[in-house]
Amino acid sequence: MINTRRLLKIIVNRRTISGFLAFYMLLTAFLDPTQALATAPDRTFCLKNDILWSCGTDCSTAGSSAAGKPTTPSSTGAVDETGWAFPAQPGTPITSDYKAADRPGHKGVDLGAPMGSPIYASKDGTVIASGPATGFGHWIVIQHEVDGKRVDSVYGHMYEQDLMVHVGDKVTAGQQIARVGNDGTDTTGAHLHYEEWDGGRGDMSGGTERKPVAVYGQTGQTTPGAATPVANNNGASQSGSQCSSSSSTTAPNCADAANSPDKSKFVFDYLRSQGLDDTHAAALMGNFAHESGDPTFEHSTDAYEQGGANAGYGIAQWSFGRQPALRDAAASQGKDVKDLCFQLDYAVQEAKGMTRRDGEPGNVWDGFQQTQSLHDAVYFIEYNYEKPAPGSTSSREHYAQQYLDKYGGKSS
Repeated sequence: MINTRRLLKIIVNRRTISGFLAFYMLLTAFLDPTQALATAPDRTFCLKNDILWSCGTDCSTAGSSAAGKPTTPSSTGAVDETGWAFPAQPGTPITSDYKAADRPGHKGVDLGAPMGSPIYASKDGTVIASGPATGFGHWIVIQHEVDGKRVDSVYGHMYEQDLMVHVGDKVTAGQQIARVGNDGTDTTGAHLHYEEWDGGRGDMSGGTERKPVAVYGQTGQTTPGAATPVANNNGASQSGSQCSSSSSTTAPNCADAANSPDKSKFVFDYLRSQGLDDTHAAALMGNFAHESGDPTFEHSTDAYEQGGANAGYGIAQWSFGRQPALRDAAASQGKDVKDLCFQLDYAVQEAKGMTRRDGEPGNVWDGFQQTQSLHDAVYFIEYNYEKPAPGSTSSREHYAQQYLDKYGGKSS
């Protein structure tokens, strides 16, 4: 039976659906409790983690990327002349080779991609597994036909909400199928574990693993289609965005961050370079200022929340499993976890790979940019990204307004 008091609390506090639909659902629950949140034709609303999720007709996927129905981007993986696509972003480094000397039983290759970054199908094929897997946390297995023979590709260590395809789906080389995670055992940081199997994955069809062509090439020596790694503003070559510009606004030089006389201005300019307008840059900064307690950003990257084993850390006060993931990402990229530019990069990439808490389609970053006012932008990040206890919106908005007044219309 529906717990109507709990449902009413969610309707009032969570802003999960429109007021009209919420009232209709509550009325339906009173009149016929057996209707269990089934409302509009072809849509079912499911209660999970105190949120009403719009889940199509299948509540088993509530809270997953399937429920959110993320838009699958067009093919962007680098595809070589033989039809194989590099399964991560071009330039992503190998952190553990196939059957490396120190891991002779390693049946795949580890690619040290940032948390939440895209994973691409390495070749046209059919998804034959997508879900939990021992050791991998969650995995995807795709069956391909190459010269009339079966080859399976395997992608591991993703989180459930970051799986973007289902069993039976047809995929093409270079199509995004998931986002990089750090799930499962035998993993010390965010990465993609990738395998290829002649004749099919061993425990599924008795095939034999091989040195992955999509990573090492046909000769086993080269990486097909791998583009030149993105150059950081300080001249270092590396993968990922790492303070690179994603809009027409010039990104500030990361090498100058430590010596910047006004670090909050540096942060504002950095966020503008990532495609945010003045209002949204200020809104994100307002959340960071409230979380870290340091609106100057002079010491916020090494700020600890007081108390508890899961105390927050850094500009976003990453806590619980998110803090180890932050530290793992810094280690895998050879970065100082206290580096301001690294934490900003990480926050942006994390938001791009994070499913919205409010149950709406898409990721947190895209949803954030769709908000129309400073208040809505501040609250969106507070609720969907920071996820604190209620009651701090006004403080976050106060900081955000100060940043907007000071820097709005003045970004370089």
